[in-house]
Order: sequence, then structure tokens, then C-alpha cells
Amino acid sequence: MLLTVNDVAALKGQLGGFTLSKRLEAALLPQDSPLANYLRAWPLASLPAQAYHLGYFEAPNVLTQWRKVAVHAWRAQQPRATVCFAPGLFDHAGLFVPFFGHLLQQQFNVICLEMPGHGLSPGVDCAIERFEIYGAIWQAFWNAHGQHFEGPLLGVGQSTGCAALTAWLFNPTAGEKPHRLAYVAPLVRPYPWWKVRLLTWLLGGLLARVKRHSPAHSHSLEFNGLMQQDVLQSRYLSALWAKALLRWVAHFSELSHSAVPLAVFQGTGDRVVDWRFNLKALQQHFSAMHSVFFSGAYHHLLNESLVYRMDVYEQISAFLGQGLGKTTATAKDSLK
Repeated sequence: MLLTVNDVAALKGQLGGFTLSKRLEAALLPQDSPLANYLRAWPLASLPAQAYHLGYFEAPNVLTQWRKVAVHAWRAQQPRATVCFAPGLFDHAGLFVPFFGHLLQQQFNVICLEMPGHGLSPGVDCAIERFEIYGAIWQAFWNAHGQHFEGPLLGVGQSTGCAALTAWLFNPTAGEKPHRLAYVAPLVRPYPWWKVRLLTWLLGGLLARVKRHSPAHSHSLEFNGLMQQDVLQSRYLSALWAKALLRWVAHFSELSHSAVPLAVFQGTGDRVVDWRFNLKALQQHFSAMHSVFFSGAYHHLLNESLVYRMDVYEQISAFLGQGLGKTTATAKDSLK
């Protein structure tokens, strides 16, 4: 059953606050409810977890306008660590169901925050004033709920989500931060960079948004088709977001240094981010960084065709699991 715009609007109005005291049971929902329709479209409640939680996290001190973001959290059967997953621009939790399933089979708890204007979070066209707000939201959530999740704390980011985790890591006022990071097609600056700067300059104060250009980001025809039909994806790029990106790029070189282990997973066919520049930029700030390349793979590496995806999943979970107990599950199990 396809999710409709009306379902999304209704669900946003009905969804309560985030709590770990009550698990979400899809089988107990009225079958014609907006939440039931959402979970049929995106089977987030069917993953191999002992509990799934969904609700809004209030962060009025960070988000003065929208005040809250949607949070998805899964507890693994025998947790050995917790992964905070930060999606990319326009993306939401539902797009990563296979990857979350793999992480849960590897006995990682999973937490996914949908940033303002993404997924079920209130907002307009993914607009944000500063990228540092992304990191502040993660920090606020972990300060409020982190004590309820088994450690160590790990981070996985996709594209813009990597910038969110970087902002969290380098925030000098943050408490606990991720002990290990996996960045998938990380964004420092997009490709082609000159075109983005020119577009932002031309927009100036004339337009609040521009229609989004959506080329194929994966070799998977199924995933590309899904993206075109996805009502949770904004069809416009906010001029406010583009200006925040320019500020982030200008500020990036001023970040301090970190010894947190970082693994970058990058497709060489990526035409969304300027990956050659980005890897060099990241190396200036992470002393324990290494990169893994996937020849010809596109930007949405976690939703690439199976020929890439199984290897991507295995390598990410192997990196995250270093120093932890072993599991017997494989990427093949999660993709059945």
C-alpha cells in the first residue's frame, strides 16, 4: 500500500513524544490508521529487534522554530553497542530498513534521528540555519536518553549525516561523543562545487527554494524508482540549507583534531559529493582515518545494487565491531 501525503500529515499530528517505556506493536494498530499505513510502506516495526520505539523528541533550546524531531530506536536482542545513524539530505529512516536490519542482526542497537523537514520531522524543504544545529540535536538527544542504551556509542553517517556527526564530535560543550565513526559518502562539499556556489549566489534573497534535480543515486532500479515515488522526500532544495552549507564549508578547516577512529566508505562513481576533495579535508582533522573504495558505486552506497551492498554492509559492521564480541550473522542474512 502506497503512503499518501494525507497519511503523513495525519501521522505528524498524531505522533506522541519519544519514550522508551512503551514499545510500538504494529500488529495492535488499527489497520486503516496513518501509522499502520506508514509501517506497511516502511516496515520499520518488522526488523529483528526486541523493541521498536517511535516518537518526537522535544528540543526547544536547539530548535526554536520547529522544536522537535522524529526519533526511531531499536533495541537488539543481545546488544553489544549502540549505533547512532544520521541520514543524508532529503532522506529518512524508511530508506535504510535493510541496513538497520543488518546492524540489528549484528547485535547493535540503532537510533535514527530525522532532521528538521526530513521524514516525519516538522520543517520546510529541509531548511536549516547552520549545520552545527544538526550536531546540537544529536547531543541533546543523547544527553537526555543515552544512559538507557548499551555502550559503546558508535556513529554512522550518510552524506550530510556525516556533517551532523562531525558537528557533534567537534562541539566543545558536548558530553559523551561517538567512540568510533563510519562515514558513507561523506559531505564536506558537493559536486560540482562551483555550480553550487554559483546557484546560491544567484538565489540570493530572491527565492526561498529551487526545484530539486534527482539523478540516479544507485545502480538499483528498484531503489531509484522508490525515491521517485517517496512522498516523504522534499522535491525542493532550500536556499537556507544551501547558505548553511557554504558556511559549513568555510568553517570546516577551522575544526580541531580528533583521534576517534574513522572509516570512510566511498563509491568512485559518486557524482553528488566532491569525494576526492572531501577525503583530503577529513584527513586534516582525523588522525585515525582510513578509506574503503567501491569501484563504480554511486552516492547512495547503503542502497546500492546487491553486488555492492553486501560487501558495504559487511565492511561497515566489521569496522564497528572491532573490539566487541563476535556474531555469526552476515549481510546475506539481512538481505534475504
